[in-house]
Amino acid sequence: MIVNSFQSQRLPRYKLLLNQLLENTWPEHVDYESIEAALDKIEKASEYVNNKKKEAEATRKLVEIQLVRLQCYIIVLACTHIAPETH
Repeated sequence: MIVNSFQSQRLPRYKLLLNQLLENTWPEHVDYESIEAALDKIEKASEYVNNKKKEAEATRKLVEIQLVRLQCYIIVLACTHIAPETH
């Protein structure tokens, strides 16, 4: 599941709104448990998105390191083919 930054910025806003709604809702109200459940799902979704962002950043860094290593390897190969042989 790919979530763009605009969508992931909505989650904290929804969490804030649900928290405010829950604070202003009587525990005996018919919707109180539904609001709690919605808040729990938003928190879990937010945690999931944050974890996926961290994973994506770690993957990006690994790819960047691999590209640098590959470039170094190519340079070494090119230099060994260009350098005159010494006997």
